[in-house]
Amino acid sequence: MLLTTTTTMALQRAFLVSNFELGIQKGEVRPLFEHAVQARPSAKFLYIPTAMYALKASSARSPGQQRQRARRDARQRRDRIVETLREIRAENDDVQVATLDLYDGSLKHKSHGTWPRTDVEAIETADVICVEGGNTFWLWSCMEKYAKKLKDSNALYVGVSAGAIVFGRHVSTALWKGWDDPNVVQPPRKWRLVRGLDLANGASFFPHFTDEFAGLVESNEESLRGSDLVLIDEAGSCTLAEGTSRESAFDLFLEEEEATTKKDQSPNKRTFDGTVFRGPLLEPPPEPPKKQARIVSIEDGALSRRSSSSSFSLHQEDDDDDDD
Repeated sequence: MLLTTTTTMALQRAFLVSNFELGIQKGEVRPLFEHAVQARPSAKFLYIPTAMYALKASSARSPGQQRQRARRDARQRRDRIVETLREIRAENDDVQVATLDLYDGSLKHKSHGTWPRTDVEAIETADVICVEGGNTFWLWSCMEKYAKKLKDSNALYVGVSAGAIVFGRHVSTALWKGWDDPNVVQPPRKWRLVRGLDLANGASFFPHFTDEFAGLVESNEESLRGSDLVLIDEAGSCTLAEGTSRESAFDLFLEEEEATTKKDQSPNKRTFDGTVFRGPLLEPPPEPPKKQARIVSIEDGALSRRSSSSSFSLHQEDDDDDDD
């Protein structure tokens, strides 16, 4: 199947980024994001900053001071996203806002008194859900009890950093950089065996990718046990369109280029079906190793995929256009 992203603007169901401002607000996907938000019948926005609220044992601040600062920072981040939503929905002027902490189900900073009344109602009726970054392990430990509601939600999902990781199959990619302390969750868990929402056809996500982490990818990819790995750089993004199958093999495509792949014939194999946009800050990563996990990477504006167990090829349309 030959796909192009220039003739249609498919409605997106998820945006996964390392940084909202760089990846969406100022990123290549801004038009796609605007289209997805404008297509919603209303603009109920649910902000989930739970990952930011994890306490850091190494901090010199007291737990109370840490919580106070985290809430202040979360409020500022939320307000910047709300400003973007209000710009997009200016003609409707209908943005409603609420903040949900998944730890205890508490709702804060509601802009309208009638919505939402409960945590469950917030997830079930939100038009846009943004899951903020922070400690991935704390986030998932609090999110698990809401996993089914989030999977069933029709909301546009925006995952930032940790929020992008939990959208995928394996949350263990958060272990690789050592940024997130898994011991914040007690008793300890075997995080390499823990699955996230798994809403991207079995793919896992690695945000904040730079060249310095190429070695980590090489040494840890086998732990994903065949899961596709999507590398998202600081200013890049990954989008998943409405209507694409969450369980069947599909084609990969990138920005304005056209690509074809051979469908995986294995009935039990699932293949990532998203679109990856390269951020302008990303340098071409080194050649990915050929091991069991398939890596989706971005090189000079072109998508490449290598595997020791499956074949993959990219075919660009012959034209005179230069790559962005």
